[in-house]
Amino acid sequence: MNIRTALYVSGLTLLLLTGCSNSTTRNDVGFAVVASEKKLPTNFSELSYKREEAPSYEYLVQIANSKDALTDLIQLTYEMPNIDQEKEDFLLISYYESGSCSTVIENIEYDNTENLNIMLKNLVGFCTADAMPRTNIIILDKEVSQSLTHASIYESETTTKVPIQK
Repeated sequence: MNIRTALYVSGLTLLLLTGCSNSTTRNDVGFAVVASEKKLPTNFSELSYKREEAPSYEYLVQIANSKDALTDLIQLTYEMPNIDQEKEDFLLISYYESGSCSTVIENIEYDNTENLNIMLKNLVGFCTADAMPRTNIIILDKEVSQSLTHASIYESETTTKVPIQK
């Protein structure tokens, strides 16, 4: 196993361990990344939110209510698990990251409003300034996903409010 693969596996393990922690001020969303792909949805350039001020991050947050709807949005390398379409949705979080150090989802919190808080963390290392695609797919409770209109994405001490595409 090379160092990059080891770091990636360690990051995903950390992500899964921290994703279900308790919060005193907000309700944490129990989440697990069911897929993380180095590609973007086909509609990324048309629908993504681009920050006008520095840093120039670009994000797309989408909800897919079935496996078929998910495969219409992105061609995946791996087979997705089936979801209970009455109770769950897929949440796609797409962005660009450095090609030499990955960006992982550190935590997701739902504050009982129309907003989902997504904390991204850049893994430590020598990071190049290139932009590589990344899409994380999460299974989310339908009651939460139906109420959402925006996601606040926290990355490198910057907050970006992104509309959620349904």
